Amino acid sequence: MKSLLDEAQELAEWQGRARASAAAFAGAVRAEFGPRVRWIRLYGSLARGDWLGPDESDIDLAVVLDRREPTDEDRIFALAGAMSRTHDDLVLSPRVFAAAEFARLLERELLYAEEVMREGVPL
Repeated sequence: MKSLLDEAQELAEWQGRARASAAAFAGAVRAEFGPRVRWIRLYGSLARGDWLGPDESDIDLAVVLDRREPTDEDRIFALAGAMSRTHDDLVLSPRVFAAAEFARLLERELLYAEEVMREGVPL
């Protein structure tokens, strides 16, 4: 039986791997989309520090591009899937927005957009 200390250390290791996976994903998106990427933020439980591991939660990411083309979302989801396969099968859950679209969400004071900006970690 694992001690609480062992469980805490294991969770901390998983969180480190999850953050590394998110950073690698951000790098892959930037390599694919170049200057079209306005910003990428890690948000949700991993950003807050209460992520409970790969069996309990995914890794939430907001990707904001200068504009959104019809194939952008599929391309970003494919990058997330590839990253998952090479990073401990951690599930990356990107949401893709055009900059103007995300700005409208903020103007309407939608909780989701406010949460991304308040607790999100820039990648």
